[in-house]
Amino acid sequence: MLFLLNERILDLVSVNDTLSKVKGGLTPVRAVALGREAAFAAGGLQNAKEDMRQLVAAALVAACDANAAVFVLPMNARGPHDVAMRLAKVSLVTMARLLDLQGAGKLTAAAINAYVWSLADQAQAS
Repeated sequence: MLFLLNERILDLVSVNDTLSKVKGGLTPVRAVALGREAAFAAGGLQNAKEDMRQLVAAALVAACDANAAVFVLPMNARGPHDVAMRLAKVSLVTMARLLDLQGAGKLTAAAINAYVWSLADQAQAS
């Protein structure tokens, strides 16, 4: 399963194995909190270890039925509660296109915004 987490497409091969690391019940609130905590602790998810990114993505898949998420750490963040986030459900065709761009070294924030977040804005406005 493909998951867009911030600026990277992750291939979640073993979601259940990854989720076995999460103790207790997994709710949407807990999955989002996990992402916020990881982003804050690492100074942004781009700095988080790969296994933590996989864990955040797997938790969001299981709890929220999302396959795209962005967590933004403001410069003045004082805790995980300050981390902004957004979720989306993106088509497989779009995810494949983004994966192609990533493989070619051409996946940019502008491309992600054009393919995912600007379309999500349009869908919300409808």
